[in-house]
Amino acid sequence: MDKRAMKKIFFSNKMTVVCTCLLLLVILAALLAPLSPYDPDAVNVSEKLQGISGRHILGTDDLGRDTFTRALYGGRISLLVGAAAMCVAVIVGTFIG
Repeated sequence: MDKRAMKKIFFSNKMTVVCTCLLLLVILAALLAPLSPYDPDAVNVSEKLQGISGRHILGTDDLGRDTFTRALYGGRISLLVGAAAMCVAVIVGTFIG
């Protein structure tokens, strides 16, 4: 199968394109997490349990930490674990196969 046929098949399925864009968006957001103006571990009790606002996109937790920033940093760890598991599976599968 040539490159042109693969592109045609990929772009003909709208769900594939949407899911690929969402996956790339999550990866990009996780990689750019250090650009967040908030420290994910900084405790600010005066801002605890705030709701969604322009300042805190997902609000704050019971210790005043920005929930969105913590989710971005958690996404980095999740992507790292997923990539490591994939690498182990490929290596083990290659040796067994």
